[in-house]
Amino acid sequence: DRTITLPEDGSYRLGRADFGFSDPEDDLFLSVIINSVPANGSLQLNGVAVTAGQAVGAIDFSNLTYTPPVNAYGFNYASF
Repeated sequence: DRTITLPEDGSYRLGRADFGFSDPEDDLFLSVIINSVPANGSLQLNGVAVTAGQAVGAIDFSNLTYTPPVNAYGFNYASF
């Protein structure tokens, strides 16, 4: 789990560090499966909405962006 703080009407570009991968056998981190999408706001990959169950390759992690609804604010506003 990780907490991200954004300015109102801001967005957040995800990266490899946001996924908390570690492997004692040093296997490569190749992709993730997005199990759920935020109920509030949008999670997009290259500007296209991500769907639950979608695979995202590690090369595209920096193209994932979370954008809350306009004028949204508050603690624990969204999780995914």
